[in-house]
Amino acid sequence: MTGRKIGSSVVKLGFGKNEAVGDTQGMQPTKSVWIGNIPPTITSADLEKMFSAFGPVESCRVLTHKSCGFVNFDNLQDAMKAQSAMNGLDIHGMVIKVGFAKVPSKSDGAGNSSANGGLSVNTSISPSSHHVLSPPKGGSKSLGSGASNLSLGGDGGGFEEFEGKEGLESYAASLIPLPDPDPLRRVDQTRLREMRKRLENPTVSLDEVMAMYAECFDEAIELCTDYIGNVVLQKLIDKCDDVHRALLIEKVTPYFATLGVHKNGTWVVQKVIDSARTTREAALIVAALAPYAPCLLLDQFGNYVIQCCLRLGIQGNQFIFDAMTRKCLDVGTGRFGARAMRSCLESQYTTKRQQKQVAVAITAHALQLLTNVNGSILVSWLLDTSGLPGRYRVLAAKIAPEVPALCRHKLASATVLKVVNQRIEFDARDAILKEMFWREYEEGNPGAGSNLREIVCDHAQGVAVVQKVLAAGCVSPDERVRLAERVRSCLAGMVEVKTNPMAYKRLLDEVASILGAGSSGFDGVSGFGYGQEVVSPLAPNPGFFSQQMPGEGHQGGFYQPQQQFGNGGYNMQQHQLGGYGQQAPFHLLQQQQQQQQQQQQQQQFYGQYPLQSQYGGQQFRGDPNYH
Repeated sequence: MTGRKIGSSVVKLGFGKNEAVGDTQGMQPTKSVWIGNIPPTITSADLEKMFSAFGPVESCRVLTHKSCGFVNFDNLQDAMKAQSAMNGLDIHGMVIKVGFAKVPSKSDGAGNSSANGGLSVNTSISPSSHHVLSPPKGGSKSLGSGASNLSLGGDGGGFEEFEGKEGLESYAASLIPLPDPDPLRRVDQTRLREMRKRLENPTVSLDEVMAMYAECFDEAIELCTDYIGNVVLQKLIDKCDDVHRALLIEKVTPYFATLGVHKNGTWVVQKVIDSARTTREAALIVAALAPYAPCLLLDQFGNYVIQCCLRLGIQGNQFIFDAMTRKCLDVGTGRFGARAMRSCLESQYTTKRQQKQVAVAITAHALQLLTNVNGSILVSWLLDTSGLPGRYRVLAAKIAPEVPALCRHKLASATVLKVVNQRIEFDARDAILKEMFWREYEEGNPGAGSNLREIVCDHAQGVAVVQKVLAAGCVSPDERVRLAERVRSCLAGMVEVKTNPMAYKRLLDEVASILGAGSSGFDGVSGFGYGQEVVSPLAPNPGFFSQQMPGEGHQGGFYQPQQQFGNGGYNMQQHQLGGYGQQAPFHLLQQQQQQQQQQQQQQQFYGQYPLQSQYGGQQFRGDPNYH
């Protein structure tokens, strides 16, 4: 076909690239399959059950916050069959996309190692997993390893107040699928446009509204997912009476959660919640949404449905905070879940007791939330916004055994500095400082293995954290001197300071400014230029002006070079070149030789007569014929 004409155009054919499937960029078939746009309620077990029909599955995982998952087959042929059969399939009202992905290496599942300081934390989302950091070095006798014996809030009561209340609510594993669409639907797109136009008219009568209500009632579930039908239903909810609105709510509530995660259905669900006026309507809404609260909180549309339920009152919205408490780690580490939790906690409808209930769960999972980009949002709310008395004290007791690892983490180190810099609970600050600067691996052997040494060994985060603590305004002058002495003694025994001095330059400067100029040597660290005068390369060399210039010592001390009116300018032989040392530069010597040669040639040509230009245009004497 190349070169042939179709009409008046010449056809050109060539080879193009394969169409990318999902985010796999058109990869060749592999044993690993990527599944995108999966419903938020799908778990790893559900995914494995669906794909194991095509062959043995080696592993399976779900990334809820990204709405995708991965399935690794034992055989390549099974993966190819699964991709061909499952791509475009409708699951719980969402069309999934299936493509091939890169086969994970054996070491991918061994653990998660942070690049920001090497903190080893398992940040996977699993309700049955126990997230534990490495055991503390040397113990922490002055602080409890947990926070169960401390009080959060000024009205008494601690963690024991909410014990046993997390398991009261059971949550569904998946959403109820929507009914299949009716191919013979009576209300088509044309009729829906007419209804919308009529309902937008303020002169529409109640009889017309009820006629349209009766026409749409039987197909209400399907109309909720239609981009025009959901608008019609919202307007019918606004304009119909209380009895018919309650009937419509009863019709829709069995599929409330599934519609809440649909891009069109979520608007109808939110409208129903906002329009609820009776206790019965609120009870129907709570009963329909409570089993699916964690899934809705993690969804980009469903989290707004949950936030709408806050206005139902203390009895109506308590299921939200129960779900946050039980599934705090799962929801708090999700992209939409963490932000939805913070919005709910900052709502005007939330009580102090509900805030305290969730704050207890946040503190219990503080170590995992601190090291997660989404979970750190909740810890920031606890410290900066909640205003609960005792929050710093409870959090300090939880994170104190892991201070060295947290100080080396990019996100967690910011929270450690918040606890140190606060001026509300000084015992919490003192506990963190004690773990940072005075805790030894082996009691009675200072400097051999301390938390401080472990922190400053990290150049990326640890050194900066220690420097910021020394410069903190909440540290008293006497305490700052003691901490600086401690840092100095620790750095003096470290080989890294000598091999990589630039990594510790700012810390050394901070310690030197605290201890004074006399301590800038650092007892073995003085070989790095500290305590020595630093001369800028732009500063002038004093040796250049140290020699006496010709003419100095005479009248006024001005430089007066001797000149000779013999050859235009002063004679270089009379210049002693005092400012340049004993020997003149080579280019000046060349210039002097050239001037001497020119003088000899001029004297041979003119004889004893001087040059005309040197005498203001006078004629040459002895040569009257010269004009």
